[in-house]
Amino acid sequence: MAIFRAVLRCLSFRRFDPYDVPASPYAVLVGFFALILTNLFGQWVISQANWSFDEYGLTALVATHALYFILALVLFVGPNYLSMIAVSSWAFSVVHVVSNIVLLISLGLLAWTEHLNTGTYWLTLISIALVSMVWGLAVPMIVLRSYDPFHWRRPILATLGFLALDLASPFVIRFEPAFYSDVFAIAAPRTVWARLDDWLSPDNEGTNPDVDPAIAQAAEEAWYRSEWEQASVVSDSLARIAPTDPSKPTVFSISVGGMSEAVFDRESGSAAAIMDKLFHIGPHAIRLVNDQNSINTPVATLQTLARSIDTIGTRMNPERDALVLFITSHGGTTGVSLSGPHAHQSTIRPLDLRFALDRAGIKNRIIIVSACHSGVFVPLFSDERSAVFTASSTENVSFGCNDTNDWTYFGSAFFQHGLLEKRNLIGAFVRARELVWDWETKSQTHSNPQAHVGSVIAAQFPEILGDLADLKPFAPESRENGQANTSPAASVSN
Repeated sequence: MAIFRAVLRCLSFRRFDPYDVPASPYAVLVGFFALILTNLFGQWVISQANWSFDEYGLTALVATHALYFILALVLFVGPNYLSMIAVSSWAFSVVHVVSNIVLLISLGLLAWTEHLNTGTYWLTLISIALVSMVWGLAVPMIVLRSYDPFHWRRPILATLGFLALDLASPFVIRFEPAFYSDVFAIAAPRTVWARLDDWLSPDNEGTNPDVDPAIAQAAEEAWYRSEWEQASVVSDSLARIAPTDPSKPTVFSISVGGMSEAVFDRESGSAAAIMDKLFHIGPHAIRLVNDQNSINTPVATLQTLARSIDTIGTRMNPERDALVLFITSHGGTTGVSLSGPHAHQSTIRPLDLRFALDRAGIKNRIIIVSACHSGVFVPLFSDERSAVFTASSTENVSFGCNDTNDWTYFGSAFFQHGLLEKRNLIGAFVRARELVWDWETKSQTHSNPQAHVGSVIAAQFPEILGDLADLKPFAPESRENGQANTSPAASVSN
């Protein structure tokens, strides 16, 4: 109870008895996690609706608070540093909680009176932030004055130190909110490390003496003209997605060629054509690609993918219809890459994709991913209303993404061979798993394709998915003893 009394007196701008507060490392640890949790609560309050949780934002939050604790160790150096840090962290947590509750009530009133995102809204945010900052900055001063009531210099320096860290931390650690939304994703300042990288590796575009300035200007104008045209292409393509057929279950599809290499454009187009032929998708489809020559097809960015998912969510019957999402690109252990002439480098992460589909109300989802490490998508889509087929496990790479190819190994095996032969996705995956194993035997490295099919979606769409009983564990030894075909299809090369 002693630490609670100390915190309450500190928050009411009164000194407390320092000898009454125990020096406990457990109290410091609790204070550290309390600060993180209260900051998460504050981010959630500010994010309002339509937020998505970003685990990288949580990492940034922990790193930022670690900096605060390191500064506290420097400023509170002395025999009572543990008790001083404990009281300060607990008091900061209370300041955050009270400020966020006031903010939550204020946002509720602003939403009720339809003043969100107006001048009143921003004035409220700034006012609450300033009051909580002044209240919070008083904490280290009161703590130090309680332990050393005869000196003013150290408390003032501590307060200024925390204020400096508060202002400088966004420039040291890249700001990334844990609760990401349009409201909270404000333009964060570039970190000092990014600025240093700019200085060490300057962008010389337009300063090359061998480049005619007129040609450079024409190229830049063409880029912006193409960018403007792309906005129209995206809107027109989304508008052409037809609503559900009320007479029967409808299959919608999104095909994504994630990178600028032409193989991903060709594969996404050919796969979409095969699925359209077999599953009668028709006008319920959209394709997103980043190939520089596909100027009449929407670019593949996180924004266009999210808009496509949201649009389909408004035009489908969530209980009866299904979405087939095919993505072909390079990948890593965090997700699948997107990049191209009009698409900044970004990553489709499994958690973000799951959130986008949930937000759109799409319950029946079939995910097919042809990329390295694409098995990372399986755990988050292992529910009963999802089916997911990936070219590799989380740990392994996949093959065949040479730019001269028409297909990747998995794409060829799954669509060009398996789906055309078996006419359902489970049969296509089983066949593709065998073919890919055979084709990869020469390299002695196997991608290990993965799959999960929920029982509910399998029962609801047997014509598309096939028999769930056919999805058995793969036995590579059955491919040996002369059964394996180690020559890839003609359209696939290393």
